Amino acid sequence: MLAVAGLLAATVAGTVHASSVTYYLNQTNIDQGTWIDGLGYLKVTIDNNDALHPNNINFTVATLSKLNNAASTNFGIQAFDFNTKLPNTDYSNVNFTNLPGGWSPAVAPPPNQADGFGAFDLEVSNGGSNRLSTLKFSITGVSGDTLSTYFDNSTGTAGQGNVPFAAHVADFTTGLTNSSGAVTSGWFGGGTTVVPPSDVPVPAAVWLFGSGLMGLVGIARRRRTS
Repeated sequence: MLAVAGLLAATVAGTVHASSVTYYLNQTNIDQGTWIDGLGYLKVTIDNNDALHPNNINFTVATLSKLNNAASTNFGIQAFDFNTKLPNTDYSNVNFTNLPGGWSPAVAPPPNQADGFGAFDLEVSNGGSNRLSTLKFSITGVSGDTLSTYFDNSTGTAGQGNVPFAAHVADFTTGLTNSSGAVTSGWFGGGTTVVPPSDVPVPAAVWLFGSGLMGLVGIARRRRTS
């Protein structure tokens, strides 16, 4: 009985310690056509659910349907920027592990610039040959840090607004052009816990019209049946 109680206590303790939080990137510096703020572009999950390494902070960054549905041949996340509430002198203690092949970290100073979303303390990126729709990595040796340690707004000038996270995604089809030609990449930022819509919201009037039309079709069918 004592052994069972001890096992149960250890399990409960592990469950209490383990936690995760999910944020959504719902802003873009493209700001054209259907590429607007307020949609779900990427999801960022931060957790410490590794029982073998309880001091690790694990990141999972994944593109959502709006981006995935526009993907081309070399589509994926090319860079991910975030912040830490650690003092500048402690940046050297941030150790990155489990980064995918071809990816490397950049630790401020100097700060990492995310076009439109300001400057960030930390960044992981690749040279373009290993873009990923789901990026996973860990920060190790952070005993005492919490998940909120890595949630802090960017600094500096930010035309799109200062946010906790930003990601550069490349090789997708927007159907837009600018002075440089086709728009096939962009920066996305945010940090909301509210699940945003995954595509352009349909105006309420359209839904109302559709409901009325379906009602008329139903009435017509009942009349033919009778």
